[in-house]
Amino acid sequence: MERRRLDRRRTLRQRLLYPWQAATFVGNSSGTWSYNTLSGAFSSNIYYRAFVRGIDRAGNTPVDPNFMTGGIRFNVDSSSPTSTVTSPVNGSILTAGITTMAGTAFDISVNGSGVSTVQVRIGRFSDGEYLNPLNGLFEAPGGTGSNFPLSATVTPGVLPNYTWSQSGTLLAGYFGDDKYHVESRATDNAGNFESTYSTITFTVDSTPPTTTITQPLTGNAYSVVQPLTNITGTSNDPNLFPSNVARVQLSVATTLRRVRRIISMALFSMPRRNSSSWPPVHSVVVLEHGAKCGEPGERGDVQDPRFCDRHRGQCRRGVDHVDFRL
Repeated sequence: MERRRLDRRRTLRQRLLYPWQAATFVGNSSGTWSYNTLSGAFSSNIYYRAFVRGIDRAGNTPVDPNFMTGGIRFNVDSSSPTSTVTSPVNGSILTAGITTMAGTAFDISVNGSGVSTVQVRIGRFSDGEYLNPLNGLFEAPGGTGSNFPLSATVTPGVLPNYTWSQSGTLLAGYFGDDKYHVESRATDNAGNFESTYSTITFTVDSTPPTTTITQPLTGNAYSVVQPLTNITGTSNDPNLFPSNVARVQLSVATTLRRVRRIISMALFSMPRRNSSSWPPVHSVVVLEHGAKCGEPGERGDVQDPRFCDRHRGQCRRGVDHVDFRL
């Protein structure tokens, strides 16, 4: 008795929560039916179960099902997913073009329909054109390149989070020295797609700076009376979107046999410019072991007694360098 009472109570509750709606039936012993009063019936990011029953003219009515299981399960999702590009890193400076890309996608709710695809496009700043991966060329907006032609592989994470990756299509040779932007577009299983795209940029710079010496001039001579106190020059990064000069290094070689002089240049900042003059610093004399020594006033590679063994006519072994100033 108690069990029957509980069953009737549950059935009544289900009928109140999930009332049967009258559908339109066309036919006699068999036919088709439809129900189209659905405007405003569903909320977003919710799963539903649909059940149907038929009642004949004799009044035979099927037993109510368990509305928590069975039926036709479907989802209503009116929210657009989002996506981001994580590789290449935003603002990165590269010496060659990219061949792979990666990122994340998000479907707003665990009850959403799920992200189905992510597609990517790559634009070029210098002319506003987009890459067409079918021919490796950048083309004017409105063509294949601007219509997100690169398809990514989507991998579910902890829902509603996803990751995506794109590889096997891009060649480094597609990208010359320029600045580029990458945009991704996610689409869910309900057909919603994002219309506001997050954008990352990267720069390709494969051309080294051009650097010149302005002082001393070729053929100039210097002495104690007329010393060389400063070596200067210019350096310029020639690209339209330069990565800018990070540092300049100077090397000064002697005409003496087997002796090298190397001047190391300290880093200097290049705020918002792609060219600059560079200041002088001290140098280092590097003596190769075994270089020939000479007595003061005689010809030889090195005549400094600190580094010469006069009896052997060679540099002391183990002596590597000494700081000096020009």
